[in-house]
Amino acid sequence: MTPVERVLILQGVDLLKDAGPRHLLALAEVAREVEILAGDAIYREEDAADALYIVVEGRVRLSVQGRMLSEVGAGEAFGSWALIDDSSRAQSAECIESGMALALDRVEFYEVASSDPSLLQQILRILAKRLRALVQAQPEEARVEGEGVEKPEAVQEIEQAQAAVEEANTPATQGESLEAAVLGKPKPESEAPQTPETPIPTAEPTGVPRPAE
Repeated sequence: MTPVERVLILQGVDLLKDAGPRHLLALAEVAREVEILAGDAIYREEDAADALYIVVEGRVRLSVQGRMLSEVGAGEAFGSWALIDDSSRAQSAECIESGMALALDRVEFYEVASSDPSLLQQILRILAKRLRALVQAQPEEARVEGEGVEKPEAVQEIEQAQAAVEEANTPATQGESLEAAVLGKPKPESEAPQTPETPIPTAEPTGVPRPAE
C-alpha cells in the first residue's frame, strides 16, 4: 500500500476523524500491514493490549469467553483501548474472512503524538464521549466501541489520561514520556549529561596583593 492509500484508510476511521493531514501522514508511515487469514486469532483475551487494528479487507469477529460481541469489516477499527491502556485485551479477535489490516502500535503512536499531544487529546475526547453514551445506554455492560466488556472505572481512567496529557512535559521525540504519563507509569529517566573529558580552565583569582609582614 502507498502512504496515500494508508492515509485514506486512517482518515475513514471514526477514532481519527479529527486528525489533521500531518498527523495522518505520520501515522500512515508507522502503521504496519498485517495479513489476516480466516480461522487465525489476531489476539486473545489474555494478550497484552499493544496495538490498534483497522480492517482494510476481510472480516473479524470479536468475542469474550466464546460469546460473540460484534463483527468488524473494511474501514472499521478494533482494539482501540490499546492506545491508552496496556492491560490484557479482555476480548478475542478472530479473522473470519481473509484479508489485510493495518496495525498501529502504541509505542509508534506515542512517538507521533509526542510532537503534538493534541492528537491524543482528540482521541481521548472521542473515547470519553463514546463511553459516556454507552454507559448510559447499557449501564450493566458498558463496552468500548462494542468491542468488549468495559471496566467499571473506564470513564474515570480516560479523564485521568486527559489530565496526564495536559500536564506531561513532552518535547519532540519523547514518546515514551507521553506514553508513561497516560498509562500512569513513572516517567522514564533521561540520560545524565556527559561530563567533558577535558576540564574547563578557570581564570586565576585576581585581587589586591597582601602586604609583606
